[in-house]
Amino acid sequence: MKRFYPGRVVLSLLPKRLLTQTAGHFLRSSASKALIPVFMRVYGIAESQADRPWRAYGSLAEFFARKLPPGSRNFSVQEGDIVAPADGVIVELGRVETGRAVQIKGISYSIAALLADADASLFEHGTYVVIYLSPRNYHRIHAPIAAVIRRIIHVPGTLYPVNRLGSTQIPGLYTKNERTISWFARDDGAFALVKIGSTFVGSVKLASRLQCQTVNHRARGEAQMILPREVAVAQGEELAWFEFGSTVVLIFREGQAELAVVKGDIVQALQPIGKWLGRQ
Repeated sequence: MKRFYPGRVVLSLLPKRLLTQTAGHFLRSSASKALIPVFMRVYGIAESQADRPWRAYGSLAEFFARKLPPGSRNFSVQEGDIVAPADGVIVELGRVETGRAVQIKGISYSIAALLADADASLFEHGTYVVIYLSPRNYHRIHAPIAAVIRRIIHVPGTLYPVNRLGSTQIPGLYTKNERTISWFARDDGAFALVKIGSTFVGSVKLASRLQCQTVNHRARGEAQMILPREVAVAQGEELAWFEFGSTVVLIFREGQAELAVVKGDIVQALQPIGKWLGRQ
């Protein structure tokens, strides 16, 4: 019997893109600046977690996308370490089996649909890890290991919430939402990093040197190549940022990564989370 998801109907009917556009307009306005100290109190964000005093930010959206204070992430990183691309909680991790990964217990999704690319078969039996960023988190995304970005693709989609409500009520959630996918290559292997939008997070902002083509944000249509050239990036280099909070999926080919985290772990960007094993 097909499983019934009662919340799916409600979430499907919500004007998600309109809500996101309306909220985004306000959050980027100077009027939202007065909410920064309220936001900090509600989510327990200390001013020491930002690169400047809150009054120096022009809007709440600008504060969401704050940078870290210099020298605040002095993790001991050894050769071969994979570092967390973002702050957040590990909501799922495991192996890709029969082309699918686990979204939440009892629900899985297609890796080919997630990546919108036939090359997804390269990740069969590979390792994946999913990091959820809440509004309180630092929202910038970093390279987990030194590599060459071969291409970046933008995939149109809807904007379901990616919190527990969305994860439990929307099968294939990550394959339905708007997302940006970076394909990485090294001499000894390859991996992909998927940045998934959600309600109130209609876009992923790319670092300036990765901006090659303007993203056409839309609910439907063909995937769009937005970086058709190769760019070498260093481990820990800033790649992009969310303006509110969302989800990052990191996928490695079989035998190329050994993770040292478990479901439920809270991680910080640039913190070692595993080892790169290279081609097996």
